[in-house]
Amino acid sequence: MFAQDAADGRDLIFDNENLYTDEQEAEIGQILDEYQKTWGDREIVVVTTDKCAPFQTFAEYAQDLCNNWQPARAEDSNALLLIISKKLGSVRIATGEGTTSLIENQKCHGIINFNMMPYLKKGQFFEATKVGVTVLSKNWK
Repeated sequence: MFAQDAADGRDLIFDNENLYTDEQEAEIGQILDEYQKTWGDREIVVVTTDKCAPFQTFAEYAQDLCNNWQPARAEDSNALLLIISKKLGSVRIATGEGTTSLIENQKCHGIINFNMMPYLKKGQFFEATKVGVTVLSKNWK
């Protein structure tokens, strides 16, 4: 199962679609590491995937991955997953139970629609991801 495979590594980026170069992944990783160092028990994790099976929708897949994987070190599932699929043409920010009161779904949709989508429409996945994690890290405090 993908979620279990990912959880074994404890990394913050799982680029299963190979959307990023090593340098780009390191740059995104630096933003994620700095956020985690500042906030301790909170994690922002980036996942790229080319499938959402066995789920009917990408949204169901994203939320199930967040709920069952629980990447945050905190016991209260204090994590956000930014999940992107080039193949499926989908992007989603899934919130863990511990994050819902700190960053609302409406804010997550706004980050996707206003900050990330202009880059995604041009196929600029690195730029979209970088701006997405940057804005998430500034808004989830």
